[in-house]
Amino acid sequence: MDLTELKYTIALQQLKGVGNNSVKKLIELFGSPQTAFKAATHELIQKGGISAKYIQQWDRTEAEDNAIYEMERIEKHRLKAISIASPDYPFKLMNCGDAPAVLYYLGNIDFKGYRFVSIVGTRKATNYGLDLCKTFIKELKTIYPKIIIVSGMAAGVDTCAHKAAVENDIPTLAVLGHGLDTIYPASNRDLAQRIIKNGALLTEFSYESRIIPENFARRNRIVAGLADATIVVESALKGGSLITADLALNYNRDVFAFPGRAGDTRSAGCNYLIKNNIGGLIESAADFVKAMQWDESPKEKAVQKELFVQLSPDEEKVYSYLKNKDEAFVDLIAKECGYTMAKLSSLLLSLEFSGLVKSLPGKMYRII
Repeated sequence: MDLTELKYTIALQQLKGVGNNSVKKLIELFGSPQTAFKAATHELIQKGGISAKYIQQWDRTEAEDNAIYEMERIEKHRLKAISIASPDYPFKLMNCGDAPAVLYYLGNIDFKGYRFVSIVGTRKATNYGLDLCKTFIKELKTIYPKIIIVSGMAAGVDTCAHKAAVENDIPTLAVLGHGLDTIYPASNRDLAQRIIKNGALLTEFSYESRIIPENFARRNRIVAGLADATIVVESALKGGSLITADLALNYNRDVFAFPGRAGDTRSAGCNYLIKNNIGGLIESAADFVKAMQWDESPKEKAVQKELFVQLSPDEEKVYSYLKNKDEAFVDLIAKECGYTMAKLSSLLLSLEFSGLVKSLPGKMYRII
């Protein structure tokens, strides 16, 4: 954990008119949170696009003091925190425009090489929904072991998903709508302790943040943004589950739903997603893995094609990079291969035409 990086990211959040989007933009423009925080007023206006009206109201000394206080609470309560400026920040989430500037957590969030699946649903789950959730996660562990289950720690389907993950020795991330000083609902306190042994409790809210309803809605974007796909197990026509599904679609992620009985209000949301071609219909873990194409072995096929395709040095560089990855975000490919986005787009398009690379939802690519 880079303490200076973290401190000044928190400090930026304290400034009037600077939200998550602005923090990310300022860090990208100025190169680091510290440089952005200490930038001259004219640079912030001209380069950062910050309103002079807001800057006049800033008290940077107070903002830095507040950040130091938050850092002390992190240390005192043995929490972990990560700035969006850190290379270790969850990459899928980083690529969401409204990603949290800071994540606070207990446990482990570094699961490189794993797939992330968000599972959401109604708080008033039926036995049908709970059984679906448990069976799905148990089967998924058998079919695709390197998996992380993400959910929102709410009662009902969320809690069932976390419990099933723990019982099947699958890491799980519980995204909270409040600070790490408490667990809500309180009935999940024991579950929370089990989660952090092989996963994490994760939140964008600082320690001792109040529990307010709108924060749970904000939490949903993290649940959607962390994952490769979001699965709705059981849901009414209105509620957090469909909001999470909509957020996932906006992030170019896949959405799936289990069908429910006709006329059952607690399955009406799932049936709506399927009927309107918003979410793919699945009935099992095997359906899901097949739909995500995680059951293929594309690298073996690609080796054969490689024998018949002449690649330029730049194309070879990108192709070789992707051969060592299951899949990769375009931003990461550009960064690690050292190409501008325009140059990389041209190379990827050429590789696609050659039948060597496939574009995926969410600005991701992989070898065919």
